[in-house]
Amino acid sequence: MNKDRSGKIRLATGDAGLIQLRNLPKGSRVKNEELKIEKQYTVKDGLSCDILHSIYEDDFEYLWLSSNEGLMQLDKRTGQVVTYTTENGLLHNEFNRISHFQA
Repeated sequence: MNKDRSGKIRLATGDAGLIQLRNLPKGSRVKNEELKIEKQYTVKDGLSCDILHSIYEDDFEYLWLSSNEGLMQLDKRTGQVVTYTTENGLLHNEFNRISHFQA
């Protein structure tokens, strides 16, 4: 799960890609069944894989997603995705769901 500077909440899922929830008024209380999906990113939107393990935001406001098929950089403004794999110098394409870290 990631909450960015603007308050947007995004969920990295185990089989449904990246889910972005709609912004809620500050301090509002919402039941789970009331949460609304604003946008869902999947393979159809450029992700290399819908199985995501983690999500982090960098200082330039890009989202970084680890998956079973590489490391992805998502531009929040444009929705453009760049995928990095062993062809780009990674040791492995598959990331572990419990092994991630942001420096």
